[in-house]
Formats: sequence, structure tokens, C-alpha cells
Amino acid sequence: MALFGPDGDDAATLMTAATRALNDAKKRKGAITYHDIHLTEQAQKRRQLVSALRVAINNKEIEVVFQPQYRLASGELTGLEVLARWTHETFGVVPPSTFITLAEEQGFCEDLTALVLEKAAKQLHDSDLLGNIIQRVSVNISAVEFNSESAIRRIDDYLQLNPEFARYLCLEITETAALDDILECARVVDTLKRHGVMFSIDDFGVGYTSLGMFNRINVDEIKIDRSFIQSMENDSRAKAITAGIIDIAKRLEINVVAEGVETATQLALLKGFDCEYVQGYYLGYPSSLSELKVAMSV
Repeated sequence: MALFGPDGDDAATLMTAATRALNDAKKRKGAITYHDIHLTEQAQKRRQLVSALRVAINNKEIEVVFQPQYRLASGELTGLEVLARWTHETFGVVPPSTFITLAEEQGFCEDLTALVLEKAAKQLHDSDLLGNIIQRVSVNISAVEFNSESAIRRIDDYLQLNPEFARYLCLEITETAALDDILECARVVDTLKRHGVMFSIDDFGVGYTSLGMFNRINVDEIKIDRSFIQSMENDSRAKAITAGIIDIAKRLEINVVAEGVETATQLALLKGFDCEYVQGYYLGYPSSLSELKVAMSV
């Protein structure tokens, strides 16, 4: 059902609203559904966001910032995680959780990753930090991309054309993506590692973790999910799991990064566990390279 007035004041608008209500009713089986103007507004905003995102990627309006990663034992800055940011003139600051999800759903991921790699490589080259202070640059690859042959070919081509950047690059894939098809994951990892890149398992510990993956997938690093780090102070189980993950990784000669460090207590616990690398708001917020250089000179 659609009502004259609230849902429209002409036949065409009312028919469109009634069709939307009908589609919703079909999902509920035997229901009578009224048109919901708020759902229509949300759908319209989503369409506008998708269109604006396509334009933003094409016009290279997506910006990158860098989350610093530190060697815990010495406190020195050694790596950076590249993060995408989007500010739109109408929608304002669009959270990455929103626009990256849209990019995945609409098939924009390949173009978005290509833009992030391009901008990060240029800014790091111009800053003279890469290879001097910064020895590792982490970029996240979504599960959608990692399971796409065309996306992997595009990344492979990029790495082949940019060998100087590739040897400092660490590609992060989620634990879920890695476990989805371990044999295929191992093949893709081996293919891309020919260019000198490293591989990291992101958000480690929150999926259906299989330690057997390390016998098949040649990963260099794992990033312990922030949920464990932020629970350690008050949860003995989270503390034990974190310590166990670090111990196993060290025995396998795999680097460990603890992400989401927000307090001095968390940092002290990780130091006691002999964690190698850390990142989080307690140590530094995502920022531009110019801001990082100023902070390092203080």
C-alpha cells in the first residue's frame, strides 16, 4: 500500500512507492506492507553515495593517511599501515566501513586499491622515508579482491611495474579470506610473493582459526585482532590467548603486530609477552606523512 500525500501526490510517484511496498511484502510472505518513506530515503542516499564514490575514485579524490607501527622493544617507528579516507562536499566525512563496503558490493574494489597503492607509493617516495625509517608499508586487500582472478592479476601487474615499492609492501588479508580456500590462498600468496612483497593475516584470532594454515600459506606476519588487546586488562582468557598467539608465532618465526593499543597497561602487557610490533591510538593516530615527520622531529 501507498498513501496519497505522505507517499506522493501523483500517480507515477504513488505507483513507485506501492511497488517498493509490494517488494517488501513479498519478502515477508502473505503480509500487507505500507510504503516506508524512510527506507526510500535510505535507498536514495545509498544510490547517491555509490554514484559519488565512483566519481571520487575516478577523480582520485580518495585520500590516504598512515597509521604508525612501532618496534616495541626500542620504540622506533618502523612501519606504516595505509588507510583510505573520503570526505564528500555533501555527505561530509564518509566512514571507511561505509564506502569500502559499497566498493566491495559495487565492484569498485580493484580501482580503489589501485588508487590507494598509487597515492601511498608517490607520497612515500616524495617523503624520503621509505627504505630509511620506514621498512614496511601495509595495505589491506579485501576478501572480495583476494578471491577475484582479475583483481589479483591487476595487483600482480602493479607489483611487476613497481619493484622498488613492492619490496617494502606488506599485503594484509583477513583470516576469513585465508581460510575460505587455503590451497587457492597459498597459490595466490606464492604468486605475489615473487615480487618481494610480504603477507600478513589481519584480525587474527576472531575467525575459525586453523593453525594448520601456517603449514600451507607462506605468511610473514599476523596482526592480533584489537578485541583481544582491548580485553586483556580485565579478561584473563583474552590475556592468555594473546600471549599464546605471540608465543606460537615466534616459534614459527612469524612477525606479530598487536593492533588497537589504547592504554599504557596494554602496552606493558604486550612488552611482557615479547610482542614485536604495536600500533594503536595510544602510540599514534592515522595522519599525513607531513604530520608524521613533524612528530618524529619533536
